[in-house]
Amino acid sequence: MKKKAITAKDFKVMDGRFGKGVAVARALDAGEPMPDAVRITASSPEQFFTTMTPKRMELFRLTRKCAQSIAELAVASRRDRSAVARDVSQLEGLGLVRVVDQPNPGHGRKKVVEPVARHIEVVTEF
Repeated sequence: MKKKAITAKDFKVMDGRFGKGVAVARALDAGEPMPDAVRITASSPEQFFTTMTPKRMELFRLTRKCAQSIAELAVASRRDRSAVARDVSQLEGLGLVRVVDQPNPGHGRKKVVEPVARHIEVVTEF
């Protein structure tokens, strides 16, 4: 049986995985939010629930499943496209989603809504 020497190059595949874990651990140790997380701070629970209405939460949940256009979100949520566009604008202002302008073959362009973070932390005081 032939022996093979293991070198640092054999562990290159793991660099990305460990690097992300180290970044998350360092952020948590420093009391910062996780790198792929968003922290929303509200002065009161009422302020948070005024901003994050049930309709906006539904849009956010749909977006987290997969990136969708505003028109697709309107159909999935059974709402008017202009109302969905307004709510997406609010979610974008909170930093929860981003809107990317993409080509729509044969129809010009479309705005695709995608989530910014996997984790959301809400901080409020009672």
